[in-house]
Amino acid sequence: SAGDSTDPGFLIVAIDALYGGFLGSCLASELGVPGQSVLVLGSHTHSAPGTDTGLSGLGITRRDHVRSVAAAVARDLRAAAPHEVSAVVPDRVALSPLFVNRRHPVWGGLHLPHLGSVVAAPNPAGPVDLTATVLTLIGTAGPIAVIWGVACHPVCAPHPDLVSPDYPGRVRAGIRAAAGWAIPVVFAQGFSADIRPATSTR
Repeated sequence: SAGDSTDPGFLIVAIDALYGGFLGSCLASELGVPGQSVLVLGSHTHSAPGTDTGLSGLGITRRDHVRSVAAAVARDLRAAAPHEVSAVVPDRVALSPLFVNRRHPVWGGLHLPHLGSVVAAPNPAGPVDLTATVLTLIGTAGPIAVIWGVACHPVCAPHPDLVSPDYPGRVRAGIRAAAGWAIPVVFAQGFSADIRPATSTR
């Protein structure tokens, strides 16, 4: 909130989905606010229903599902007590080698048909960003929310048929446990096209 009664403020919503898709416009319509005042961020999990009709190659998006999600989010927002943000504390956190580049050039050996191409395989020599960006929103009584992001695809859920927030959900649970209550934790995906967790599905 900007402290101006004529300013509707700005709404950031985090959902466990690949992208925000057209949920933002549905949510703005539900709440009766301008579309530009709503930002929907997906956790980028690859284990959730689709929300973007413009990305048909990634699966089918059911508009009725997205509208039902928008209605549920709007209902929760109306019931929530608003918080005034008095300060935003930025931080950069160095991480241990948790990520690996996933674009591996092939030069021969068993993959001669792919000679000179790039395949989806771990490339320990490839570039990765091993830092996390963290914004802590401070209210009158202390931290009220955390926005964080890394450049890494959430693709380490071991069960392909399980709806899961993947590692952003694990981090969210850890931050909430440290805070002692269900503080909002928003994951903002970084530039992650070539990076995935350095782990097997096991």
